[in-house]
Amino acid sequence: SASHGIVYVVIRVKQVIEIIRKITSIDQIEGVQVADRSAWTIVESDDANLYTPDTKPYSSLFDGSRDTYVRTYGGPISFTVDMGKVYNMKGLVITARSSLYYQTLQPKSVSIEGSVDGVNYTDYGTVSNADGTLLKAIPSSYASFYGVNVRYLKIIADYGGANMGTAEFNIYAN
Repeated sequence: SASHGIVYVVIRVKQVIEIIRKITSIDQIEGVQVADRSAWTIVESDDANLYTPDTKPYSSLFDGSRDTYVRTYGGPISFTVDMGKVYNMKGLVITARSSLYYQTLQPKSVSIEGSVDGVNYTDYGTVSNADGTLLKAIPSSYASFYGVNVRYLKIIADYGGANMGTAEFNIYAN
């Protein structure tokens, strides 16, 4: 109000839960990789950015083969997965395609959001090589978490503009 000197401010709070742990060894990740990913489905992805000559659908990230992979035109790998049930997630792993050259191209950072209902998502943060929260152990990259219950994950794996191929995605859970 000009006559009373009152200023109105709108504050919007973005909820971020700290679940990320620094990692120097795969042994630091608690839990085990999910063995049966047959119920996992892709509910959203950046299909328009796929490198069409040799890439496969995003569902190939759960087929157990490093010979099938998702490849984009130098952009990030971006997808949302419904894992079919709630897991207590303790870590994640992203594995490169089997080619000797491409297996060295690991994500530089991975942004992670999660949800138990597929509607309300929480930003869990970004793991990266630069801050020691994303471990590069060719052919895979690993992240470790304190643990969070999650069914849906939004993943954006940024490779810094490299034209790579991501073959597998999995989580560690109790």
